[in-house]
Amino acid sequence: MAFIDANLARVKLYLTQHHIPFEVIEHSEVKTMQDVIKVLDANPAAMIKAALVKIKSAIPHFALLGIPALSKVNFHVLAATLSVGKNKLVFANQTELLRITGFNPGALPPFSLQRSLPFFIDSSINEHEYIFCGAGTHFHTLKIKFVDFIKLPGYQNLAAEKKDVITQ
Repeated sequence: MAFIDANLARVKLYLTQHHIPFEVIEHSEVKTMQDVIKVLDANPAAMIKAALVKIKSAIPHFALLGIPALSKVNFHVLAATLSVGKNKLVFANQTELLRITGFNPGALPPFSLQRSLPFFIDSSINEHEYIFCGAGTHFHTLKIKFVDFIKLPGYQNLAAEKKDVITQ
């Protein structure tokens, strides 16, 4: 339980330091977006799932993605957006996720607590007044106004000027 409390505390401190108003919603344990959809009374299109993507190179780089709950990453569009070959993109494994972010799968917020880790949000999220996302634990979800969320350092809206989005 100390690990859960520490992760939630880290997320809350980060948001507070950046003057981002938020609400923490406590609920039963969830590990997948299907679980989250069952416990939250919210539009699934406003729920963001986070994924850590590895950009393979001599020195691998990582990027954090936030996409709508029921969507999948479109690696063709993401590769073009990041100017890399599709074969250079893979999801980070569980060990990499924990090492890079400090969070377990299913508890990852869609924003980076580290300035060195860029994070990208699918442009379809713009349509919602509030977003719901991971809070660092399997027992909590964040509710944040989208206009506040985009004030976080490092925020990048993918495909905002294109017809395509990073999801399929």
